[in-house]
Amino acid sequence: MLPFVLGRLTPRLGMAVLLLALVAPSRAAAQVPGSRTRVEGIAAWVGGVGRTGASPILRSDVVLRARMRLGGQTGRVEMGPLPPALLRAALDELIGEVLIEREADRLRATRPSDAEVLEERARIDREAGGATVLNELLRRLAAAPEEIDAVARRRAYVDAFLRANLEGNTEITDTQVDRAFEAGDHPFVGRDLEAVREVLRAWLQQRLLARDVARWIEVLRSRTTVRVLAEWARDA
Repeated sequence: MLPFVLGRLTPRLGMAVLLLALVAPSRAAAQVPGSRTRVEGIAAWVGGVGRTGASPILRSDVVLRARMRLGGQTGRVEMGPLPPALLRAALDELIGEVLIEREADRLRATRPSDAEVLEERARIDREAGGATVLNELLRRLAAAPEEIDAVARRRAYVDAFLRANLEGNTEITDTQVDRAFEAGDHPFVGRDLEAVREVLRAWLQQRLLARDVARWIEVLRSRTTVRVLAEWARDA
């Protein structure tokens, strides 16, 4: 799902995404070599192959996204081998973003403001472990800052589109909070309800938004040609 949508429920819903939350690397996972240079080539096509209007996803974009996630987890540049599971999750996230971007284009959605793009750009810095870590990662991968700017524009666009279409679906009433608390299917078991009511409400909103975004992506993917070429996108 889109990780950037879900972390922005207050004061508004956003695309913090949990498009598909990236999987933490496992020591037992098979590894693919890391590199200081760009990994070029096409990882996937969205919207067909070799046709006008098809959207390519570069392998280098997937590797960059995966290493940004690692930087956010560790607070430093990580240049070691990348587990295929992490690369697959990064690719799924990118495919989801492109699918929603194409749908927003089809419906002629409003483009985000400059302020919204700058907000998303700052959020990307934080998710990658900070501006210093991200800049060093870009240097070591021989990537340009403009690539991150382009990601920020797309994510801000997707975020605005999702909020416009899904935000009203995530209202959680007090009764729903009460029932969810009593059911115990939440991280706040053993706490006082009134002390965690608003936090639990936000948690329920996140889960509902994650479900709705995942369903939307599933529908878009079912009616859009998506061809995955990267070998690590397949389970061993």
